[in-house]
Amino acid sequence: MLERAWHCGLVLREALSLLVTLIERDPHALPEKLLDLPEFATQTEALVYLEEVRQWLDDMIIVALWGEFETVLLDENLPIKEKKRNKSLLECMYKGDVKLLLKILSIFGVSRAELERVCKQGKKLWRYRSWVAHGRRPYKVPDRWFPEDAHRFLSEVLSLFVII
Repeated sequence: MLERAWHCGLVLREALSLLVTLIERDPHALPEKLLDLPEFATQTEALVYLEEVRQWLDDMIIVALWGEFETVLLDENLPIKEKKRNKSLLECMYKGDVKLLLKILSIFGVSRAELERVCKQGKKLWRYRSWVAHGRRPYKVPDRWFPEDAHRFLSEVLSLFVII
């Protein structure tokens, strides 16, 4: 369910790794134009820039994963009861408040402790995703997430709570 965003992100990361390897092996092989770098950029400048690009790419993968996650949960073709349940799950994750799901806890068959963990982690991921998606503002940086962790967590949530 999250695999399209995940696999596209992995392909882009691999392509970036190949570019880094090329520049490390042959500093004169710098592509003519790497955005934000002057034409006379050194190998070190290019590698520092590409590290910044990698971090940005990782953040965009997280935004894409969350987008696919929401798409699965808010699918228009789901029965009304499942849509309501999934909206409650998202609200719980946005706010980190398990109380929003206590009424339907029995539907999930998941312990309160597990649900609290999901809501708290979901809120942390939602904050990070929102910080990235809105231009990294405000400047107080939320806890950092990495694509592997976000993919693992969101896949786990879908496997625990979504009946597909």
